[in-house]
Amino acid sequence: MRTQGLLSALVFALWVAVAPARAGDILAAEGCAVSPKFEAPRDAIQKCTALLRRADLSNGDRAEALKNRARNERWLDLMDQAAIDYEEAIKFAPNDAELHWRLGWIATDRGNLTYAATLVDQALALQPNSADAYDLKGAIASRTGDMALAKSAYDKAVALEPDKVMWRHNRALFFTRIGAQREALAELDELLRLNLKELDTAESHVKGKAVTYRARVQVDRANMLDKMGRTAEAEKALDQFVAADPGAVSYGYRGWHYFERDDFAKAASDLDKALTYDRNFWILYELRGWVFGYTNQYAEAVAAFSIALQLNPTTGSSYWGRAVSLRELNKQDEALKDAKMAITSDATFRMRKLNGLAKRGYFEAEHDGSFTREAAYDAVTACMIDKGCM
Repeated sequence: MRTQGLLSALVFALWVAVAPARAGDILAAEGCAVSPKFEAPRDAIQKCTALLRRADLSNGDRAEALKNRARNERWLDLMDQAAIDYEEAIKFAPNDAELHWRLGWIATDRGNLTYAATLVDQALALQPNSADAYDLKGAIASRTGDMALAKSAYDKAVALEPDKVMWRHNRALFFTRIGAQREALAELDELLRLNLKELDTAESHVKGKAVTYRARVQVDRANMLDKMGRTAEAEKALDQFVAADPGAVSYGYRGWHYFERDDFAKAASDLDKALTYDRNFWILYELRGWVFGYTNQYAEAVAAFSIALQLNPTTGSSYWGRAVSLRELNKQDEALKDAKMAITSDATFRMRKLNGLAKRGYFEAEHDGSFTREAAYDAVTACMIDKGCM
């Protein structure tokens, strides 16, 4: 019996020594992982690239390495490269539903909604109970204007994974986008009432800063109360947020609330407190810049906007704020340069600002709502000449 036991142990040890590595073991050993967004995605991309040069990878490991590289590329907004990697990964693992819906998100972000819809249907055919795929289906439907389908898809994602905070939060964002303010507020209130574990363990983002979902929900809830005209309740919610979780986000957003109310002294105080918690949170410097500007401290405003742009060089609102302050300092050429950068560096800001300038009569958009670069620059130039134009 003792000899038989020893023989069994030797056979097992030999099997362990020669058995192939489990799927994913090679990736972990070589550092080909999905990096948190604001840590080291470039390093992870390099390690995945090195791993993919190996000729001995199984199809499964090759697909996983391509997937991980693509996810890191997406963190860096390298959408073309990420799409290529997902498409290549599908060749090695055609039955991996995750690859289809992740590629679908890239197609959605690029505005290729027909292709995105095809991909999400493929994902659901492979994995009919994929909450991730239903969440994407909701996003696609909301962008194509099929709000009933969007609502149904978001509901399905929540039903499949009721403890997943992201699905409930995305449904709240959907309600916000369609102007269903009561439903959005109810969803946010329900999230806080349920007190799900992921509120404090899963990661969301506020203006590029990693935060807990609890913090994100509290920010969204206060913003929604403000939009509904329930200013006192919004302020109370922000006071509670600061008391429970004092930090860059809570003080920063209460400072933003005060700024919107033209209470510049309180805004400045809260923004300065926020900066003691995080000196690298760009939105705090932008908001501080606006407070300086509205209190005629234009040199200080320029300095604050400049720091914001060092930290986040593609935000049009910071370029615009600095342009306005430079104009007030009679630095017209520098102001115009920044104003043009504002509408070329940030597509979202460009649409919002040019629509506003068109309404104020600085230029006329084309019949389809589009505009030429020359017309946009002419409008911006006119605005920078007019000191009443903000």
